[in-house]
Amino acid sequence: MGVCNRSLSKSACCAFTLIELLVVFAILGLLFFMVTPMIDGRRGDRLPSTHCMSNQRQIGIGLIMWSEEHSRAFPPQVSKTNEGTAEAFHSAGSSVHFGALSNYLSKGGYYLLICPTDKKKKFVATNFSVLTDRNVSYFFNLDAAPRLTNSFTIGDRHLEADRKPVWPGLFTLTTNMAVGWTTELHHNGSGPRMGVMAFVDGHAEVIKSDLTRSIRRQTLVTNRLAVP
Repeated sequence: MGVCNRSLSKSACCAFTLIELLVVFAILGLLFFMVTPMIDGRRGDRLPSTHCMSNQRQIGIGLIMWSEEHSRAFPPQVSKTNEGTAEAFHSAGSSVHFGALSNYLSKGGYYLLICPTDKKKKFVATNFSVLTDRNVSYFFNLDAAPRLTNSFTIGDRHLEADRKPVWPGLFTLTTNMAVGWTTELHHNGSGPRMGVMAFVDGHAEVIKSDLTRSIRRQTLVTNRLAVP
C-alpha cells in the first residue's frame, strides 16, 4: 500500500494516500475504544473528578462575571433587590446561591451542578426555577469574596471535619479543624479519597490528602458553607 503506479494520475495517487490515512485513523479510533475500558478500570474515579473540575471551573467563571456586574461582590453579599441572596444566608442550602448565577452560566447550566458519582443527587433539574438542593452536589462558600484572591468559592459536598461527615445545612469551617473527604464521591473502594474545589480566581483543582493544608493557606479563618 502507499506506492503509486506511475500510470495513475496525480489526483488518483493523492486520493489513494488520503484513503490510507483515513484507514489509519479508523484503526487508531478502534484501538482507543478497546483500551479505554481498561484504562478506566485502573484509574477508577479520576474521570468523574475531572468532570467535576470542569463543572466547577465553569461555575467559578460565572461567579466572577456576576461579581463584575454587582459591585465586586458575590450573591451572598448582595440583597435580593439587587439579584443577590443575602436574605437566604442562614436559612437556605447552596441551590439558592447557585440559582443567582442562572444568567451567567451556559445554556442548561443547571447540569453543571451535579457530580456524576453523586448517587444522592442524581436528578438533574430541568431548569433553574425548580432547582433545589436535591439537584446540587457542590457546597457554596458564603464568606468568599472577590478581594480574597486565594479563597475557595465552591466544592464537592462530601466533606468531613475532625473525622465526622459534614451534613447538609449551614456548616462553619475553621482552620483549626482537620478536614478531609468521605468516600461518598469520586471513590470506587480503592485509591485515595479526593474532591474538587474552585477558587476566587476561577481555577478549580482536584485535592486529595492535603485538604486541611489547602484550607489553612487561604485568607479566611472561618468559612461558612451552604452544604446541599
